[in-house]
Amino acid sequence: MKQERLVEVLKSSEVELIGLDKFGTLDEKMVLVRDLGFKHSDQEFNINWFTNMMTLSHRSGINVMFDKVEHSGTWPNSYTRNLQFLQLGRVVAVIGLELYPWIK
Repeated sequence: MKQERLVEVLKSSEVELIGLDKFGTLDEKMVLVRDLGFKHSDQEFNINWFTNMMTLSHRSGINVMFDKVEHSGTWPNSYTRNLQFLQLGRVVAVIGLELYPWIK
């Protein structure tokens, strides 16, 4: 997944992006900045990006490898909108973004 597409999907999901200004640029040591953070419901997540593989991390210690992310409402849960992380076409992680109005 290209970095532009990753940013586009995250922006469409309306999560708060962290470090977007440096993502995809070279740091002072001429190393490509591959980390992009985002925040949702007071939880911070990090994505370590490579074109063919990415890792979703959370401070709880969970790390999930994926190759594509989608902003969708197709996952069967209590949320109208989700971030769905896929690996080889299979969903490996889901972050619920917006509960259905009748669930609160």
